[in-house]
Order: sequence, then C-alpha cells, then structure tokens
Amino acid sequence: MTDNELFDVFLKCLRKESAKMEPYYFQVPVQDTDKLFLRERVYCYELYYLLRLGLGNHYPCKLMGELDKTKHPVIQPIAGAKEPDFLWHEPGEEKNIAIVEVKALSRWPASGSREPSIIEQRIIDDTRKLLDFLHPKINY
Repeated sequence: MTDNELFDVFLKCLRKESAKMEPYYFQVPVQDTDKLFLRERVYCYELYYLLRLGLGNHYPCKLMGELDKTKHPVIQPIAGAKEPDFLWHEPGEEKNIAIVEVKALSRWPASGSREPSIIEQRIIDDTRKLLDFLHPKINY
C-alpha cells in the first residue's frame, strides 16, 4: 500500500471510531455537582482503544499514544521535545502516516477578548507541534 492509501485507511478508521464515542468519555460528570468536565485524556484513551480495534494488525504501521520524541535523534533537534497524542507509523522506519493532537474546546472563542484564551493558546501550541512534524526530515 502507498502512504496515501494508508492515510486514507487511518482517516476512515478515525471517522468511524470517533463517531462511536459515548458522550461520557469527553464530558465527565463530577460528584456533588451538575457540571460536566471536558477531559481530553479520558477521550484519548477510549479513542486509542477503538482505533486499535478498528485498525487491527493488518498494516505495517502501529498506533502509538503519547510517544515521547524527546530523545529521538532526528525529531528532537528539529522539533524539540514533542509528545503527540497519537502516531500511526512504522516504528524504526521512515514510514510516518498520521499524527494526531486532540483538544477539548471549552469557552471557545474567548468572549470579548482579543487575547487568546488558555484553550486557544493550547490549540495554537498543538498546531505548531503538528507543523514541526511536517519538516522534510521528519516526514509525517
């Protein structure tokens, strides 16, 4: 399979599996309150599980969550210390198909403010992280 075909497989699986997510995985109720809290990590754990089931072991690429790239000899000098939420790649090879960052959107956009809210700043930071991985030597 070509990289483009593998990316299409991943994207199709991501769409299918994320549609199965139950609301309580991203809107977590808290004891003694009526509020629901957005929890990115809880959502990511369940999405990781569903993606692993959906992708199976039919491809050379493997799904990895929060893979620490801090000491990676190619990535670290270019992109610095990065830890994307999901990678679908062939470990040890230059076969990098997909990189995913997840963000819970609360208080979006910041009402009446021209300064980025905390969540807006996190989205900006994650966008920069994703752009770093597009460097030709990293090749995601």
